[in-house]
Amino acid sequence: MRVDGPTPEVIATQLAGLGARVEVLDPPEARERLARLAVELAAVYGPPAAG
Repeated sequence: MRVDGPTPEVIATQLAGLGARVEVLDPPEARERLARLAVELAAVYGPPAAG
């Protein structure tokens, strides 16, 4: 699917809520922002609990 937005930052922020159910392929800036968001969230909430 194609998603459009004003900036890669906005696209990444909007798609972040979908978690692993979506993979952003392009642009690289959106992928990088998603990775930074993951690090930020892990720093606050910690790693996922072992199942």
